[in-house]
Amino acid sequence: MTVMTERDAPRSVYGQPPAALDTALLCLLIVVSPQLFGGAFPWAVVAISVLALLALTAAVWTRRHSTIPVADGVLATMFVAWAWTCMQAVPLSHRLASALGLASVESAERLRGLEWATEIPLTISYDPGSTQLEILTGIAILGAFMAARLGGPRGLQPLGIATVASAGVLGLEGLAHRALGLESVFGVYAPRFTEPQLLTPLMNNNHLGGVMALGALVAAGLAASGRGRSRRLWVVASGFCSLVVALTLSRGAIGSLLFGFLALGAWVFSRGSGDRRRAVVRSGLFGAAVAGALVFAGLEPLLRRFETGGFDKLAVAARGLRLLEGSAFWLGIGRGAFSSTFVAEEGSLGRYTHPENMPVQWITEWGVIVALVLFAVIAIALWKRLRVTEDPLVAATCVAIVALALQNLVDFSLEMTGVVVIVASLLGPLLPPNRTRDSKRGWRFATAALVAFCCFTAMLGPH
Repeated sequence: MTVMTERDAPRSVYGQPPAALDTALLCLLIVVSPQLFGGAFPWAVVAISVLALLALTAAVWTRRHSTIPVADGVLATMFVAWAWTCMQAVPLSHRLASALGLASVESAERLRGLEWATEIPLTISYDPGSTQLEILTGIAILGAFMAARLGGPRGLQPLGIATVASAGVLGLEGLAHRALGLESVFGVYAPRFTEPQLLTPLMNNNHLGGVMALGALVAAGLAASGRGRSRRLWVVASGFCSLVVALTLSRGAIGSLLFGFLALGAWVFSRGSGDRRRAVVRSGLFGAAVAGALVFAGLEPLLRRFETGGFDKLAVAARGLRLLEGSAFWLGIGRGAFSSTFVAEEGSLGRYTHPENMPVQWITEWGVIVALVLFAVIAIALWKRLRVTEDPLVAATCVAIVALALQNLVDFSLEMTGVVVIVASLLGPLLPPNRTRDSKRGWRFATAALVAFCCFTAMLGPH
């Protein structure tokens, strides 16, 4: 009888088995989440959160003998931001709320005398209902991140492939809807507030352009990492995603894609081998050629979009900073509460659901301290990873996430649950903790978090 020893068993990084159920569920999450209208509706947010928890459950079970470290500064900061979101929705006593100078106290005073005025919760959040929905979004983000991190760094390749597949499906859906002349998604739901160039479940073409740019850059990284026929496949995939970016006529997405290819090209020429350089150059040139031909063919509408688009979004973002008055500067107005607060401050002639600027969104909703610390921790972690890596897929994924973040200076796709869980899934294996072994602490931490997340989802999800 032959006994297989630990040395003989198939292993990946940190002594873990290769692809497993948790990785498959994460890939499913990446592909399915944008199809659920990107999380535009509460039921879709709940569904995405449940999918993320299923992936985390599978990871906790599959990796129960794991020694992969899970907790580090990045995860701790993300947890603090989520915990602060939970705190913003907790009703406080009148005495404490008054001491903190919360606007909810003023609202309760104005409505005193009405029968239902005593039911107004005195919370940090200006809109507790929306903040509760953001708690579920945070669960989806953290669940996907921890599940991916438990899978180890080698999980990046299958998750990268799933990202390109997700973008490819969206692109094909958009082209199919245009070819068939459909004005509703799958002939079922018609967008009410947008008129997209390409109709997909991501009904905002800025969001679609951002996801396609993410797919184009990750595909370029896969091309640089691959060989032979697979390399050619990823070059074509990158070109297709670039084509769809151009079709969306999204200025932010086009700009982020150009930045991403330039940044990735600079990294490859400074670090990569000749084969890798040729692969990235081919991806960039193919994507640029296809997108350029398309843009030239439809140059007039694109130029009109750039000329007439103006800088209204930046003006709205600047006005959004006015919400940082009094205690809101430190405590925030509550995650998800921007729209309600903006209407209260600026009037109801124009309703803005988001400032379409990620720094302003985070700073106003979380407060200055939490937002800036989270920004700094993630940015530094990405920079350190990009600076030391020799893997083109790792570099491409870092660049793709930064490019998407830059697009969110004039968009809010990362506020959509169906988009941000893709980024969270990629960040898990992309930013592994520095420690190589952590006994059973990482697994226990993930298990405790899973139990807490399930409880929160059971309390908030059905409502």
